[in-house]
Amino acid sequence: HALTSVTLPGSITSMSDRIFNNCEALTAIHIGHTTPLAIAAEVFGGLDQSAVTLYVPAGSLAAYQAAPVWSQFSHIQEE
Repeated sequence: HALTSVTLPGSITSMSDRIFNNCEALTAIHIGHTTPLAIAAEVFGGLDQSAVTLYVPAGSLAAYQAAPVWSQFSHIQEE
């Protein structure tokens, strides 16, 4: 079965490079951090960020739209 959605809780402090590599079926990432984590661009290496919706906490949309790496998602929504 292919991974289609993932939830990253606010308790995570880092992510490995290319953690989402080859996750071609992924369409949604839910993130619990109100302030975007500082991450390397390679975290999403191999992932088509234009095909994935990034769901961020209410009130944090502008921060994610302006943050390095996170801003590369074409679709960012608050939830």
